[in-house]
Amino acid sequence: MERFDKIKKLFEANTLNDEDKAFIRELCKEFHLSFEPRNTRCQNCYKDQIIIIMNEIKKKQAPKTGCKWSMIEPHGSNGLIINGELFSNVTLNDKLAKKLIAYGFGRYLYENNAQK
Repeated sequence: MERFDKIKKLFEANTLNDEDKAFIRELCKEFHLSFEPRNTRCQNCYKDQIIIIMNEIKKKQAPKTGCKWSMIEPHGSNGLIINGELFSNVTLNDKLAKKLIAYGFGRYLYENNAQK
């Protein structure tokens, strides 16, 4: 909860220093989120990423579903639609994860140790 409070304060801050930006990039790596700021001076890129990180922290605190997989959703999307079926962290279960691997999209999955 301490990191959530810190990231929330960063979101409310008017400016971010280099240390703040490094913390945001570190959290992105931890949560397997891709983040390529277009301009290192861009504050909005980091603010947008903070929202994504906050959502990931909330997901980690959500009740366990029993699924051992989590999905790296392509940046700016709500998942993948393959053959009319939605694959996202919200809909993901072990059966859908196996389908995603069978379709050749296993690169979007990682083992979710928190759900074991």
